[in-house]
Amino acid sequence: MRTAFENIATVKVLPCVAAFLLFSCLCVDAQIRKDHRIGLRIGAGYYETRDDLVSPLIYAGGKFPLQLLYKYEGEKNRHNVSISYNGGELSNSINNFTDEWAAGFGYSYHRYVLSFGEESGKLFVGGYLDNYFSNRTYYFKSYELRGKYYTDTRVLELVSSLGVSFLAEYEASGKDKLAISIAAPIVAVVHRPDYSLQDGDIFSDKETDSDGNVFFNSESISTIDAYFHIGFTLSYEVSASDYFNFRFAYGFKYYSITKPLKIKSIVNEIGIDILLLL
Repeated sequence: MRTAFENIATVKVLPCVAAFLLFSCLCVDAQIRKDHRIGLRIGAGYYETRDDLVSPLIYAGGKFPLQLLYKYEGEKNRHNVSISYNGGELSNSINNFTDEWAAGFGYSYHRYVLSFGEESGKLFVGGYLDNYFSNRTYYFKSYELRGKYYTDTRVLELVSSLGVSFLAEYEASGKDKLAISIAAPIVAVVHRPDYSLQDGDIFSDKETDSDGNVFFNSESISTIDAYFHIGFTLSYEVSASDYFNFRFAYGFKYYSITKPLKIKSIVNEIGIDILLLL
């Protein structure tokens, strides 16, 4: 039979053993490399668009983008997936305006090629697949005997592109990370209405309704001469804990499509990402 002294010793030792095991588990968990990041981006942006299908004037204004993000950070590679949405109102110099919303899905892959800055920096090269759809409804002022009123029309746009991308990362301090990426397409499939809403520019044998019936018959494969796009992103990721990071990002994008008439757009966006580390 166990003595009272042995029972007392067991009671004292068990809590110590439990505390040691718990501390060991926490230390092991803290040391596990967390390669997966799931996040949400909330931001604001300023957009400028000139679409010769509709008007020779520039439409500009603010919108509020949202993104769902996933990133895998391996030792030698990076995978990024994003689902995005933005919406808002843009106006021109004579107070015509457009309601625009756009949605997109993107995937990119980067492979490590070299280090710099005493191994604190890494350079990656890869490619991306990007798909976005935009819907713009334009409202124009008109004047009649009864006063002014608004007429409207709608322009749809769908682009799927495949391109090349470069990524540079630098560990600034501790686990904080500065990253810069540049991307440009090689080839794209573009859907745009094959008609113009401006007087004298109506294309022959095309139905010009606001429902965009000709939209799905306007597909064309475009290279850099017909679809030009350049994207630049600068971000700084702050390590908040073993489970959450915050990332501050700035993005710039310029693109132009030449057919059937030219459209040019410039996008400036800032955002804050909340990242869950897994």
